[in-house]
Amino acid sequence: PMFPGGGPLANSYPHTPPMPAGPILGAVTIDTMSGETWYTDGFNLAVMNHNAYRVRTLPAINLFPAPLPSPAGPAGPPLTGMALDPVTNTLWVTDGTWIGGALPVPPPPPPAPPVTWNVPPAPVGFQVMAPPLTGLEWDSLSNSLWACDQAGFVYNITPVPPYLQIGAAIPPMG
Repeated sequence: PMFPGGGPLANSYPHTPPMPAGPILGAVTIDTMSGETWYTDGFNLAVMNHNAYRVRTLPAINLFPAPLPSPAGPAGPPLTGMALDPVTNTLWVTDGTWIGGALPVPPPPPPAPPVTWNVPPAPVGFQVMAPPLTGLEWDSLSNSLWACDQAGFVYNITPVPPYLQIGAAIPPMG
């Protein structure tokens, strides 16, 4: 199964199986306004209710293809990070080298319609110290994105193309 578990909803993420060496694929983000938790294994998205934020009822798992921000599409690299801005209803996704802001609406059963981009995908406009980017988070206080790379460097990023870095990269704390 994509996400192990299947038991009752909990206040934590399900336990994940051991991951292979190399860049980490996939991500998780929580919409604290709707009560939905979004998961990806890099290739598919799943959205389910989160016990701590339950607002509306969803099926146990609603699974659909992940929106890839790179022009390579389904043949391109998988998602390595995502973050949700619940105010603008934007699901930010990265494949490690490109970032885009998609409308996070589960499509009807396959075939899925084309992705609607709230913010167009574009390459990251700064040098990543240890590519690729492997994490993404939305900061509603600064209205900006935060990302990390596979060595642990942290970046604050403008939420519009060309996705520029704000300030210096923060090194890993060890």
